[in-house]
Amino acid sequence: MEDQKQLHGRILNTDARNNTVFAERLPDGRLFSIMSHERRGPDDQPGVAPPQSQYIFGRISEDDGKTWGMPYCLYEFPDNNHFFIPAGFMFDREGRLHFFAMRIRAFCQGSIFYVRFDSYRGENPLCSDMPCLDRYTGSLNNLIEMDSGRLVVPFSTYLPQQNCFVSNTIYSDDHGENWAASNDVTVFDEETNCESGAVEPVVAQVGPDALVMIIRTVLNRLWYATSHDGGATWTQASPTKLPSCNAPATLQKMPDGRIVILWNDGLGYPYINVRYSLARQCLHAAVSYDGLKTIKGVRMIQKKTAKDADKIFNNYPTVALSDDKTILMRSVEVFSASGSTWRECLSVLSEFNPDFLDDTDVVDNWGEWVCDHEKTEEGIVLTPTAENIAHAIVNFPFGTVGKVTLTNEGTLPKNCRVMLSNCYYDRMSFLPSVHNEKYDAVFNEQPFVTLTPDETGEWTVEWTADTVTLLVNGRTVQTLTKEAADGYNHFAVIFEGEGELKLTHFAAHAEETAWDTGISY
Repeated sequence: MEDQKQLHGRILNTDARNNTVFAERLPDGRLFSIMSHERRGPDDQPGVAPPQSQYIFGRISEDDGKTWGMPYCLYEFPDNNHFFIPAGFMFDREGRLHFFAMRIRAFCQGSIFYVRFDSYRGENPLCSDMPCLDRYTGSLNNLIEMDSGRLVVPFSTYLPQQNCFVSNTIYSDDHGENWAASNDVTVFDEETNCESGAVEPVVAQVGPDALVMIIRTVLNRLWYATSHDGGATWTQASPTKLPSCNAPATLQKMPDGRIVILWNDGLGYPYINVRYSLARQCLHAAVSYDGLKTIKGVRMIQKKTAKDADKIFNNYPTVALSDDKTILMRSVEVFSASGSTWRECLSVLSEFNPDFLDDTDVVDNWGEWVCDHEKTEEGIVLTPTAENIAHAIVNFPFGTVGKVTLTNEGTLPKNCRVMLSNCYYDRMSFLPSVHNEKYDAVFNEQPFVTLTPDETGEWTVEWTADTVTLLVNGRTVQTLTKEAADGYNHFAVIFEGEGELKLTHFAAHAEETAWDTGISY
């Protein structure tokens, strides 16, 4: 059985990041993307002087991304004293192309550059200044047009005096000719790393003038803020209940009103001598029917495979509608089996229908398990790998009440246990070699519950609003108070030392599926 990277959808194209910056589908069905020709420093190619002119190019695919036509020049950046990195683009309802880039002077110094075209062909470029924002920004992860026609662009900028980021929106009511800026949205933490604060926000419209902003933080949670005037002013940020490593999310509103959220619902390894996680091995999707107040599903959409490095990143999703029922997603893959790095990372262009997020049951979904072992139609043979740790984890539909059943064969290994959690934990999280004082202080507080079976056979874990119960071959072995999480969507098997366990059947059922996100407005 194939160890699948893409789940519940299909990969359309994989290319260098500069060749597929983002993608949207044109009205005639073709795919449009932008590629860039950037001016990099001489360290990238020793002995080769960097180009002095910088350009963005359009690319069109007529076969769903399998092949792309000849790039055509859209624009030459006017300033060679900076270097420009494409940050995002969108088409408005009248077909205008709005393009944004990061204009960088030096590390953590720069601003946002904007240009508008009449269409994807690049006619009549119009540049507008970004007000009050001569500050360095990271990526732009979504751009929206409200029902009123207002363009809203969320982003974060770096404040060197505070050594942290703050989040904002800029907005335009005249198709990009003039822009205004919102107040700063702040998140305070105790980190001194420059990635702290309120980083890389995304927004979705949830009412006539109401927006919700989802914010990346180093606090092991997504945070949020709300606006009731179309992004002109924002409330103080507050934490959601959604676990997240230090990575951005994105949002896509469907024509029927559903909102799909994608993010790295993971904690644990890797840490870098800090108190927050960069565990971006798996990318998850969930759907909301009530403007992000609750979500359901929370399913893996891209995951780590056995060939990937332990610190694989499947991250930075950006999305657009492919049609009324399908989402076009571009994600960034780093430290994968292909050898990708941050300098030479990959863009993965894929497509999926979010209807699967309404599923409540999975059975024998071995291709979706994350482990270092071969998978077959019959299951997985689990044995220790690095540092004598055996670990396999699978995602299933989120349930505040639910049940999972795992059938297995063999002699029960010593120290064998099963875990339920509301986020992904990689096996590297359990290796002593990656731990440090700051790591342990955070990891020991994370929302998972551990249960210990006493023999092989059929293990059933049931949970209600109050308790978690382990049954082994029909016998109640352990009952714990449910304290750390509202519900669960990951199941793991782990043991150390010698042993072998053959996993032969798995089933999961979510009984009550609405996860209260903690978002209110």
